[in-house]
Amino acid sequence: MGPSRSVISGFQLFLSFSPSSLPLLLISHHKRAQDNSFFLVREADQFVGGEAKEAICGDSKGTHHFFAPEMCDGQTEKFSGYKVDIWAAGVTLYCMIFGNVPFFDDDFNTHRLFEIICTQPLIIPKGVKLEAPLKAVLEGMLDKNPLTRLSLSQIAQHEFLATA
Repeated sequence: MGPSRSVISGFQLFLSFSPSSLPLLLISHHKRAQDNSFFLVREADQFVGGEAKEAICGDSKGTHHFFAPEMCDGQTEKFSGYKVDIWAAGVTLYCMIFGNVPFFDDDFNTHRLFEIICTQPLIIPKGVKLEAPLKAVLEGMLDKNPLTRLSLSQIAQHEFLATA
């Protein structure tokens, strides 16, 4: 049994309750909290399809290791808050599996870390064999291109979460 089985439940819990995972804890367009994740995914996709105007960000706050490439490239002035949250959830999933962040600078240089996030491919540690669904969702969430990064509904319907 690979590591994917042991992290599915934890990741589902993270997506359902983590304050840092805003996309699945959205306040609906009716401004009332929803406690049904499936409703939230359906609700969020109505916004994500058109890159919700209220979800477009231009300011970056948070832990640098969880920043999406579009937050680090020095060129992108506005970016989708939903897509950067999906990236951050992907970093969290990576941490749950491997115990460390996927992109790191040994000298703790923020500028270099941002270069690494933007240019270094996702590396699966040597000797670790991930089950295909886990590897696919991880790569999809950590896709450097926000336009091809997995959407909320794609994550919710992904085989990785369906195996729980």
